[in-house]
Amino acid sequence: MEIIGGLAVAAWVLVVPLLTAWLAGERGRDGFPWLVLALLSGPVALLAIGFADRAIGAEFKRCVECREPIRRFATRCPFCRTDLIAAEAAEAATRRVGEAASG
Repeated sequence: MEIIGGLAVAAWVLVVPLLTAWLAGERGRDGFPWLVLALLSGPVALLAIGFADRAIGAEFKRCVECREPIRRFATRCPFCRTDLIAAEAAEAATRRVGEAASG
């Protein structure tokens, strides 16, 4: 029975940090610091990254319709399914018309 308990603990020690690092990567953050944090704090790091917002960095932008963070080169928003190419072109045209009217 001791062996099964030891294996369960070992699996927990390996699964929680790996899951935390993966989730951090999905949220646009570097996974390695979160892996180390999860090794030191266990499920606390998993909860922290689980409730964290998506990072907006060099590889992310906000959807023009729903304002959710999405990958920079996405052509369709995975949240609201907006065609980003058409929406961004319409937004740029509206901006140019506004600039021409004011300038």
